[in-house]
Amino acid sequence: VANGQSRWWLVNSPTTADLYSVTVGANDVIVGGIPTTVMIRGGGWDLAPFTYDKGQLLAVATPDPQTILTVGLHRVIGGAGVFIASFDGGNTWDIDTTVGVDLFDIVCPSSQVCYRSGEAGFVQVSNDGGRTWSSVSINTGQDIYALYFVNERTGWAVGTVDSIAVIYYTNDGGLTWTRQRSGIVDPLFDIFCIDAQTCWATGASGEIIYTGDGGNTWNTQSSGVLENLNSVYFVDANTGWVVGAAGTILKTTDGGATWTQESSPVNNELFEVFMINSTSGWAVGGSGTILYYGVDTPTGAQTLTNLAENIIIVNDNKNLTVYMPNNLASANVEVYSIDGRLTASSECEGSVCTISLKDIGSDIVFVVISKDGLVLHKRPVFMFRYGH
Repeated sequence: VANGQSRWWLVNSPTTADLYSVTVGANDVIVGGIPTTVMIRGGGWDLAPFTYDKGQLLAVATPDPQTILTVGLHRVIGGAGVFIASFDGGNTWDIDTTVGVDLFDIVCPSSQVCYRSGEAGFVQVSNDGGRTWSSVSINTGQDIYALYFVNERTGWAVGTVDSIAVIYYTNDGGLTWTRQRSGIVDPLFDIFCIDAQTCWATGASGEIIYTGDGGNTWNTQSSGVLENLNSVYFVDANTGWVVGAAGTILKTTDGGATWTQESSPVNNELFEVFMINSTSGWAVGGSGTILYYGVDTPTGAQTLTNLAENIIIVNDNKNLTVYMPNNLASANVEVYSIDGRLTASSECEGSVCTISLKDIGSDIVFVVISKDGLVLHKRPVFMFRYGH
């Protein structure tokens, strides 16, 4: 990328399910559905095994390296919310479909204290890292789409009632909630705070609102777009991102006084953004979309143009052999027929990968090279067989 500037890269995804939430830190996890989708990042994004497939998971939190907590909708007739938890780093999972309401968000301001929210003012708190829960619900009928807590006791809840934005504030761990005036009508979908005074919230029809006084006053900021804005994340008081419908990505470097639209590699709706710092982060969205923000793809690979120059594919009438530069050593090679069927694959050792022509039936194939879950190169190859 020119001048070493970060950009958004489309990352290979192991699913076509909608992806609603991503978190990076104690664990790197993406969740979505349907079918129920949990991905934990090792080298690439790997699907966690589930026998339960009726959950549409909307949010995830990882309060410590062993704990993964996720909430969503239980998509069966008469179903409501689902809460799925792992306390051993994703090896085993507890699935609870008895909560009784759809669940929309979960946050953990510390390793022990977590909050989850849902329909009709539903809010619960856990003081043991997500193992047990007690009610701190808001006495109202609105759906609480998002929570943000700056510490164990101080936080905000945003959502909608009758399609009108609502914001509530607590400084006693949810024992009491105070409604704040949002100044807008459209529903709010997310909120992010960098301290107890400074927050941004985003919502329908391009709405962005901001407070610098703990929510006593909220003021609108001009996003310049009309798309629904689903998620907001700031790395400091000046630098933040917003994502939303139609692949919309906005960035500010002046605390939201101005927002600039960034180039997006997709048109799919983006549901959440999570930034690691000012030069790297992740976003997820519809149809399995995973985006990475950085000066290069997460593996540090060369650009696709350079890769195309350095990868050599040879057909010697017996084998299809792929020679790769050293930085792609131990990559994976897959061969697809022209109608998209996977016909052969190989996990390469070193920089040379060989696939027998006996395993390849088509005369024209696509060779796909990936590493750590990222598609790095795709090339059509004519499978001419000598003597034919």
